[in-house]
Amino acid sequence: MIWLPQAAELRAEGALGASQHCLKRVLELEPHNAPGHFAMGQNHAALREWPLAEQAFLTAAGLQQVLCNHLSWWTLSKTL
Repeated sequence: MIWLPQAAELRAEGALGASQHCLKRVLELEPHNAPGHFAMGQNHAALREWPLAEQAFLTAAGLQQVLCNHLSWWTLSKTL
């Protein structure tokens, strides 16, 4: 899918509106795309839209529960 890399490139260029447009397209086509939700969260955070950023990050985390479990284990192992 070309939309996700294009959204990242646009975000890097500071074109957050265009990046969000691409990400909306990604999520219309693939609503369970965790990287798409995560990228949308990054855009919302860059725009200081904290509640929307939080929701996007939580959605991404829920879709990637296995990854979250792994990251939690890794974080815990660093504190032991």
